[in-house]
Amino acid sequence: MNSPSHARLDLRDIPAAIVNLPSQTLRREHMTALFTGLGIQHQFVDGVSKHGKKRNVAAAMIKAHDAFPAAPFLICEDDLLLMQPDVILPAPPADADIIYLAKSDHGCLPDRPEYTKLYRHRAYGGLALAEAYNEDYLRLSSMISAIAVLILSERGRLRYREELRKAYNRETAIDIRYAFAMPDLRVYAPRLPLFAEDMALQPGPKRNEERRLITHTPLPVSYEGERRISEGRLFRIDVCARRNPANGALEWEVVQAWPNLGAGEGSAAEDPD
Repeated sequence: MNSPSHARLDLRDIPAAIVNLPSQTLRREHMTALFTGLGIQHQFVDGVSKHGKKRNVAAAMIKAHDAFPAAPFLICEDDLLLMQPDVILPAPPADADIIYLAKSDHGCLPDRPEYTKLYRHRAYGGLALAEAYNEDYLRLSSMISAIAVLILSERGRLRYREELRKAYNRETAIDIRYAFAMPDLRVYAPRLPLFAEDMALQPGPKRNEERRLITHTPLPVSYEGERRISEGRLFRIDVCARRNPANGALEWEVVQAWPNLGAGEGSAAEDPD
């Protein structure tokens, strides 16, 4: 069993940036009330709407990261629901670069040329990869989420900022770029998410039980040798969790794949955002 650092982490001591389009006044009012009530010092960073969706998100998140000269800081979206009674976290692992305060059950295959060529840069439902670290935290090696990301170290700040640049230049989803960076960093999540999507703030098509479960339930704990099957827009894949000897992180290895003739263009396993 791994040991954490000694001090608990009080989010009231850490500045936060909330990314929000000024036109989304209901969300801005919601987050103002939530963070003011919690005592979290925060500022709003205006979203971007002049590019395509993926570039808009990347550009806004770049602005949010650049609002702080150094770590630690919290970057979050504008539709959070508090899931725990307090914003004081258990002592984080001493080597933590990033802590995800919210979760998703979606994950990615490794960023390898052979996988990219065949499977593209896509997310798969049920493939979040979180290994037991201690009684309070899981170590993440693949998970797509940008709901509430706590940047703890300068190493984490610089790497995630670089991934945002790549997301903008390559028109890739930012949470997929983050997932590709996870194995090279020390990324953790509390076993119970602190925040989730507030379903009352979601548009009608996303206000359903399938969507709720993506962010509201605890992450399943992964282990070396575990097998899972997931359906994406292009393929149904059978994967196994293997240890990467270069960085010690778990990663998915594709055992079998079948063309997916049943998933439509709007498959939730492909684009949970």
